[in-house]
Amino acid sequence: MKATWMTARASVVGLALALALAGCTGTSSENGGDGSSSSSTESSTESQGKSPEQLANEVADATPPEPAATMTGELTNAASMSGSTAVDIPAELGVVEVKATERSTVLTWEISSSRPAQVTSLTQVGTGFANINLITLVDTGGDKRYHVVEFADGKECLCGQPPTAVDSTPFRITTTYPALPAGVSKVRVDAPGFESATVDVSR
Repeated sequence: MKATWMTARASVVGLALALALAGCTGTSSENGGDGSSSSSTESSTESQGKSPEQLANEVADATPPEPAATMTGELTNAASMSGSTAVDIPAELGVVEVKATERSTVLTWEISSSRPAQVTSLTQVGTGFANINLITLVDTGGDKRYHVVEFADGKECLCGQPPTAVDSTPFRITTTYPALPAGVSKVRVDAPGFESATVDVSR
């Protein structure tokens, strides 16, 4: 689990540097202030004495949240030009969170398989492996299905960069969908080749 969580480490280091620099800023008396900045002092109390690298390590080493639901199924390794046939490989898709805001809905999920497997069975044929667009959210009460937001060319989704293949170590990713109505508290997550799961919506 830790290996996939570390994919965000570079961003975490940048964030830690930004936080450290923010903690050093204050109100200058030359600009009409009294030379103090209580807000900066308060916000940096817990991180005082820690280097940006230490802050980054604390965040990167934190245990990621466990999936709220696990969908079992199969990923398909497509037939190759050399003559090998398609093979279905047992896999698990973990639904970590469905987060809804006024403008969008973000699904955080992870994928793993019993042995190395391609993820192309989660993409629409002809759209490229970077477009994980076949995982949908269903508002069962409103009988409406929500698809991944795609760029105008339809070849790439508004999502994290997916792997070309996965293995037994879960790979975590996010995909973005249109905003859900305010009253929706649960959605069903559907993915081809996997059983469905109904999860709570967080706001």
